[in-house]
Amino acid sequence: MSYTCHVISHTHWDREWYLTYERFRLRLVDLIDRLLDLMEADADFRYFNLDGQGIILEDYLKIRPENEERLRSLISQGRITIGPWYVLNDEFLVSGESTVRSLLLGHKVVGCFGQVMKVGYLPDQFGNISQMPQILRNFGIDNCIFGRGLQLAGERKMEFIWQSPDGSEALSSLMALWYNNAQHIPASPQAALEMVDGLVKAMGPVSESGHLLLMNGVDHLEAQYDLSRALKALENSPHRVIHSRLPDYVEALRGDLKDGRLETIRGELREDRRGSVLAGVLSSRIYLKQANERCMRLLEKYVEPASLWARCAKMKYPQGELEYAWKLLMENHPHDSICGCSTDEVHSEMMPRFDRVEQLAGELRDRALSHIANRVNVDGLALVVFNTLTWARTDVVTATVDVPLGEPDRANPAQDPGLDWPALEIISPSGESVPYTLLSSQKVARPEIHPEKLPMVQWVRRFEVQFIAREVPPMGFSAYSVRRAERPPQAPSTVASECRGCFGLSGGLLDVAVSDIADGGLQLSLTGNEEVLLTHLSAFEDSGDVGDEYNYRKPDRDQIVTSAAALRQTQVNFTGPSSGELQMRYVLDLPESATPDQRERSQRTADCPITLTARVYDNVPRVEFEATIQNNAKDHRLRAIFPSEAEGATHSVAGSAFDVVERPLHLPEDWTGAATFHPMDGWVDVSNGEQGLAVFVDGLREYELYDDHNRTLAITILRSVGILSGTGDIPHVQRAPDAQCLGEQHARYAVYPHNGDWKQAKVWKEALNYQTPMIAVQVGDIDRARSIEPVEKKLPLEMSFVHIVPDTLCPSALKKEENGNAAVVRFWNVLEERVEGEVMVRCGKKAWRSNMLEERLEELPVNEGRIAVSAGPREIVTLIVEP
Repeated sequence: MSYTCHVISHTHWDREWYLTYERFRLRLVDLIDRLLDLMEADADFRYFNLDGQGIILEDYLKIRPENEERLRSLISQGRITIGPWYVLNDEFLVSGESTVRSLLLGHKVVGCFGQVMKVGYLPDQFGNISQMPQILRNFGIDNCIFGRGLQLAGERKMEFIWQSPDGSEALSSLMALWYNNAQHIPASPQAALEMVDGLVKAMGPVSESGHLLLMNGVDHLEAQYDLSRALKALENSPHRVIHSRLPDYVEALRGDLKDGRLETIRGELREDRRGSVLAGVLSSRIYLKQANERCMRLLEKYVEPASLWARCAKMKYPQGELEYAWKLLMENHPHDSICGCSTDEVHSEMMPRFDRVEQLAGELRDRALSHIANRVNVDGLALVVFNTLTWARTDVVTATVDVPLGEPDRANPAQDPGLDWPALEIISPSGESVPYTLLSSQKVARPEIHPEKLPMVQWVRRFEVQFIAREVPPMGFSAYSVRRAERPPQAPSTVASECRGCFGLSGGLLDVAVSDIADGGLQLSLTGNEEVLLTHLSAFEDSGDVGDEYNYRKPDRDQIVTSAAALRQTQVNFTGPSSGELQMRYVLDLPESATPDQRERSQRTADCPITLTARVYDNVPRVEFEATIQNNAKDHRLRAIFPSEAEGATHSVAGSAFDVVERPLHLPEDWTGAATFHPMDGWVDVSNGEQGLAVFVDGLREYELYDDHNRTLAITILRSVGILSGTGDIPHVQRAPDAQCLGEQHARYAVYPHNGDWKQAKVWKEALNYQTPMIAVQVGDIDRARSIEPVEKKLPLEMSFVHIVPDTLCPSALKKEENGNAAVVRFWNVLEERVEGEVMVRCGKKAWRSNMLEERLEELPVNEGRIAVSAGPREIVTLIVEP
């Protein structure tokens, strides 16, 4: 059989990896400089794929702005292909919304230069999320070319139909011989013919098509400058060898495979035979994942919704600021960056980017929320509590109340004892006194910043309090008045008990107790349901790890250390009407490292103290934990373990990007060398149908379900290795000592015991409640608003901006559209069945179904701000709503 071989000249550009960003950028400048000269001088060098990411254009043009028109000309002619992404982000370590924004920004950036390559190009992502076909379809892309996550076994072919849980499909092609199978084509006719013949013999039997993909390039390589001569040498080949583009190859496949003979593969592509998806990156340098989670949450769940609400109150929407923040964050999203598998210098440069995003996003959030809060019709001091999720919430709020003790001044601010408050009272919107837990009360000198005055200082009495805000409106707020009191309101305290060597707390729905000092496990019971009784919750388990940043590898002779008998101290930090805090101090005696031959753990040990804080809240159905680890050991993996008591459970269920993924207890037998742990986005649950346990996480991404009687969930909270890649005994091994993550490390998570399965317990909803705390903004003291114009207080004490029902329609985005003034509302159906629902948008007058490119499709009727919607199984829905 004669084949058509599509030679794709390309580079795959890792912006940072074994070299830093700036070092690689100089190589990028060299590459594009020479590429422009080559393509302008050699008309037979027809095409070049400049990877799939538009950020490369920005990186290059910051150094070579004078070459913009040359680059634009070749892109507009279709000779240089680029896009559709802004960055080639990892898919399992960023939110689904971040993946959408990469495509949205990629189209915007590349579209300014000419044609956006409409190919779902995923050359080296470490596995692919289940909803990728649906996301690509939303950008007008019906195909995918990828490198990892599927392996040829049995009768499987390279080409197949990839289907998302909603039924969206993409014609897909696996680069089975990698994206460098034709890395350099020899100029010698005989050698070139032999090379092509060898590729055809290898690829032909695993292809359903007469068209084969020959990838001419690889990581960071420049164009093959003698390719035109090499291709001429192949004119005598029995196969048709052409210089081509990825879109042309896709079109050829589509024409060749019209008879429906392709296999359909549904869901995520994460086959890990022989460790091919490099699963260890889920927990390498966890501090990066945690910083990324903070930034994504700020932008998606706070800044964008709050800025859109504030725009309704005549505040300018910060479009440019948000694009800048998103672009800066996305610089940390490529797989070599967020996966934590680069050099120490690379990852040390990532943290300032995260810091800058947090600073910018925090300021934008505060401006937007203050703009709204200062327009609420309240007298005196008040706390305006904001809920940025699309359902009404009853949950804990941690708030700061500053009572001014005098006027601000540049040098000597006044302190008037007569203005001091001994205590305060919080009044709900309905006029009821609200119980609260007082965390602290102290005098503080706070800075005062004003647009027309130099910074000043003001003395205040600062109260830190926690209270339960009840039924705060969906994507809205409730205003709580604050007034002076001689003493805190009397209310029953969250119970702290010490009996028979026990320490514990009761939070109304949940009781938590340390039942045995020698054992160190936690006992958790669900009030009113004697059957849900969990023990040994949030114990710790440590094992050896002699792998690298890419893959976990246990020593041949491992030694497991647990927290049994490691508990040294337990105390109740505080209790009050709304909350209580219990603290436990462990000291794990861990092997200090692996032995030099990497075969076992050292006999020498190092103490690793862990302080575990447990928090319960009145009638909130979760227990929150925060672990502070002083890591003094190397070459190990530390996990928090949670026996679920879900005896007989056959699978775990975990959050993923726009999906809920069910994974069996046991891997397929032919997955030799595969990791036994899995990715999660926000939560994981195990249930036997009668009772279950969910674990919510904050920036932790790796879990494993043990095949034991208790069906234990293990959450990786620290992974310490010292090598970028390699086994440690080969000459080219690259050391990465900072990946040992020595010193103080942190982990936050929560447990949610429940009856029934994850759907009945609404686990996705409770996870978002934990991960998206409500925020209280103080108003009513000496004007701290940044505006110098008078403020009209016309907003009511309670208000909702957006409400989506039912709660199985899970929010993803609320923002202003890119090229207009309407609101974009995005949500997805968590169920595998169609859901009829309603979206209520305050002041919404006109609405359309839209794709993710924000192109308006079908106009929808709007009745007093109410929009009827229908969402198919696991469908992602985007609406555009005009006021």
